[in-house]
Amino acid sequence: MFYPYPQHQFYKFIIGNLPQKKYSSIVDGPCGYGYITSKVASSADVRQVIGIDLGSDCISHARRIYGKGVNGNLDYAEKDIHQFLNAMDSFDGYLLVNSIFLLPEPEKILASIHSKLSSDGALVVIIPNVDSKNFINFQKIDPELNKLILTKEQAEKFFLEHGFKTEKVKPLAFSYFFGNKLLPFTWKFRNLYLCVTSCINKALGRKSNYWGFVLSKK
Repeated sequence: MFYPYPQHQFYKFIIGNLPQKKYSSIVDGPCGYGYITSKVASSADVRQVIGIDLGSDCISHARRIYGKGVNGNLDYAEKDIHQFLNAMDSFDGYLLVNSIFLLPEPEKILASIHSKLSSDGALVVIIPNVDSKNFINFQKIDPELNKLILTKEQAEKFFLEHGFKTEKVKPLAFSYFFGNKLLPFTWKFRNLYLCVTSCINKALGRKSNYWGFVLSKK
C-alpha cells in the first residue's frame, strides 16, 4: 500500500508549517475520513488534535480506524463547524484542507477561527488551483458544488480581508486525478502512480493542482 494521494502530500505540507508547541491544540475541520488528522496527531508534539466533520460516516470511519491515535492525543467529533467554533475556547493551529470553497458562510468561519486562534498560532488552508486540469475537470462533473472559486491571488486577498496575513504559499500535488483516463488501468497501484507522476510533473515545471497557504493573524 502506498500513501494516499493527495492527502499525504497535504499532510507533509501541514506538518512542516504548524506551531510546534508542546501543549498546543490543533483542529482539523472538516476532517473527512480523518487520515490527515491522525497523521498530524502522530507526528506533531501537541497536547490535543481534534478532527470534526458533519458526516457521521466520516467520523465513524475515523474513530474505528484511528481511535485515539498512537500518542493518545487524538479525538474526533461529529459537529457542525460553526457550532464547534463557537463553543471552543482557543487553539494554536487550524486546518482547512480542500474544504473552504465548499462550505457555507466561509467569511463567518474565518472570523470564528480568527477570534479563537492564539496570537502566534497558524491557520493552514489548502485550496484547488482553479487553473489546473484537475479543477477544470471536476467543475465539469459537478459545476454547482463549489461555492467559493478563487485564484491564488484572490485567495490571498480574501484571507487578508478577514484578518490573516499570508506567511507562505506553496504549490502542492502535481498529478491530476479527475478525468485522468489512465487511472482505471492503474487502480491497484493508484496512489503509487499518482505520487510518481506528481514528482515527474513537478520536475517538469507543470501546474500544481492545489495551493497550500500558511496564515497568521495580522
